[in-house]
Amino acid sequence: MLASRGCPFKCAFCAPITVNFNAGNRRDRNPIDVCNEMQHLVDKYHVREIYMDGDTETGNKQSFLALCREIRNRELHQRVKWSIMGDFMVTDSERLHAAAESGMIGMKVGLESASPKVLKGINKPVNLKRFEENAETCYKLGIKTHGTITFGHPEDTRDTLNETLEFMKRSSLATWQVSVVTPFPGTPLYHWLKAAGRLKDAHGKDFNGNGNCIIAYPPESGLTSDYVEISTPEPWKNGNVTS
Repeated sequence: MLASRGCPFKCAFCAPITVNFNAGNRRDRNPIDVCNEMQHLVDKYHVREIYMDGDTETGNKQSFLALCREIRNRELHQRVKWSIMGDFMVTDSERLHAAAESGMIGMKVGLESASPKVLKGINKPVNLKRFEENAETCYKLGIKTHGTITFGHPEDTRDTLNETLEFMKRSSLATWQVSVVTPFPGTPLYHWLKAAGRLKDAHGKDFNGNGNCIIAYPPESGLTSDYVEISTPEPWKNGNVTS
């Protein structure tokens, strides 16, 4: 399901926001309409769990809290569990507590890197302290968290990759997924790299974050596309990181 559309941020790598939606404004659906849809899925199809895949479902505090209240008022939380795509930079303890009381059991969030320099370079606003505080709150509330990481950003070096791995090891998140940075055509990241002459010759099938790196790196970074591909670890659980 979708309870919202769009995102308040404009990360350089994000094709849905910068290309598909053409940097459109974030919008929330009416919580009553969302709950009507949930009710229909539960009553007619006996759905037991729902995933809300808006880019930043927690982005509007009033709207998200209203959705949690409506779910509780209808006692839907006693009949169906739900999880969301969210963002820890626009999430606080009040929202997480309200969500847990309303039957939310999971939240997917993007980190991409634990290096402030790398995050600034891709225009992604992440406060690492706030990220970990929200991760710890989710852990205490029984909300399972799943984070996304991408290796091989333009500003990445061997040191920043290790910095990210160390953050993942000590994080409270339950699971991580790791992919290779993919500069999808039309995104700011693609245009930056193309202008800098740092894109390898690539065709449609090459734009694949599942282990395929098409970015060229300066010698001082200590990285090559082969190194990024080989060093990207498989998904793992509970912070047990191996490379």
